Amino acid sequence: LMTVRVQSEDEVARAAEALARSGHEVERMEWDPLPVALSYKVVRRVSLAAWPGEPEEYGPVRTLLAEGRSISATDYWHALQDGLAAGRRIRARLEAGFDAILTPTLGLLPMPHDSVPLFLGEPWNQHVQFVLPISYSWLPSVSIPAGEVDGLPVGVMLAGHLRRELDLLDLAAELEAMDGFGFHRPPGF
Repeated sequence: LMTVRVQSEDEVARAAEALARSGHEVERMEWDPLPVALSYKVVRRVSLAAWPGEPEEYGPVRTLLAEGRSISATDYWHALQDGLAAGRRIRARLEAGFDAILTPTLGLLPMPHDSVPLFLGEPWNQHVQFVLPISYSWLPSVSIPAGEVDGLPVGVMLAGHLRRELDLLDLAAELEAMDGFGFHRPPGF
């Protein structure tokens, strides 16, 4: 049976309890998502800066594109290294005897589209606090439907070891088959 590290949120707590009931060992894990968020804000701006043409030719990303063009190569390099170091710390925690990490898919509950935090703005850090660290860690991951909150779907994410994707998919399939998880067709569809 697998050992899983857990972040706490309602859906994650339900998933952890379900996995524990099926015989998996579950242990709580904390991480600081801010280093990755700060890194990504620089790295993403620089990647936008590589787009052709002038910033004013673009829509809402024009400011980010212009800001990216003013970031030095040294600042970009340091930001990238800081993010990758934070990702390595997450990977090292997983490799310290665990088979998977369980987190919410997103850090905020579902919301109307016009309420989603501004891309790369401060509230955006909370929105992507689980996705970005897993991306920077280079760990394979999968999101599993975990029910609804206020009629909108929510999910949990499992991340596992490189080159052990089948183990991760097996664990995801096991969780998805448990009561309260997996795809449920919304009414009217």
